[in-house]
Amino acid sequence: MLYLEESSYEEIADIMGITSNHVGVKLNRIKFKLKSLINNLENEY
Repeated sequence: MLYLEESSYEEIADIMGITSNHVGVKLNRIKFKLKSLINNLENEY
C-alpha cells in the first residue's frame, strides 16, 4: 500500500487499526525478511 497506492503510514494505520509507529515496525520487519529471502535465493544459485 505504501508504495503501490502511495499511502502514508497514518492512512495504513487507520486501515489496519494500529498505530503509525507499529506500521513502521512491521514494514521494517518485512523489508528485513525480504532481504534475507533474496540473499538466500542468491546463495543457492
